[in-house]
Amino acid sequence: MKLKAMFFSLLLAAAAIAAMPSVSKAIPNPNAINWGASPTVFVGSLYTGVLGRAPESAAVVSGWAAKIDSNPSSRLSVFWGFVNSPEYQSSRWAKFKKEHNLFQKYDSRANRYLYAVGNASLGADWRVAYGPTTFGIAAALRGYYNTFVTRR
Repeated sequence: MKLKAMFFSLLLAAAAIAAMPSVSKAIPNPNAINWGASPTVFVGSLYTGVLGRAPESAAVVSGWAAKIDSNPSSRLSVFWGFVNSPEYQSSRWAKFKKEHNLFQKYDSRANRYLYAVGNASLGADWRVAYGPTTFGIAAALRGYYNTFVTRR
């Protein structure tokens, strides 16, 4: 039974990799991170969003996906694993100035938080939710907050 579940997980990871667009140059796209997807699709999207490339294998995707549980913070932990990886840290993207913040504002009419990325104050209604960091990291975190931290 456990072998069958592992096989199914590998099949899902392979499908997630096959569905991803090919990336010829390592250009991360933080908006490609699918924070609310299944663990394997989410991990696949981290490769595009953080590293700017396709995963090296379904087994690696499955390994990362196994670290994700029902708590959204587990996805954040895996995200930081990618950001703190030697591959990302040695990229030019990690060397950008850390001058951007993720700002948060509560919209009482919509009963939800709004998020924006900027390198200057957005006004008295906005508070810094995270930062300073690079623009790419702030943009990726905006996706996390928009997915999981929308209500008071």
